[in-house]
Amino acid sequence: MFSVWWLVCVVGIISVNRVEGEITAETCQVKPQDCVIETPTANMWYKERWVFDWGTKTCNFIIWHGGCPMQPDTNNFATENECYNACSGWA
Repeated sequence: MFSVWWLVCVVGIISVNRVEGEITAETCQVKPQDCVIETPTANMWYKERWVFDWGTKTCNFIIWHGGCPMQPDTNNFATENECYNACSGWA
């Protein structure tokens, strides 16, 4: 009986962790393109973000256009720590 209960708990925990917006190894390999700004201007609305570079295994600072939507399951993070926590374990 204990084994069955333990298995149900483990499966439940795994299911809870697998929600929409989950970062995968494939996600960490795709760099966002459309909304990255090369040179922001003073009147431009932008956000400072971090993206994981699969080739160098590092998180790099990017400037993201503020009008672009932020999807929870993309290689685009608010902090350097979030970036490393989400992607460095896959690399």
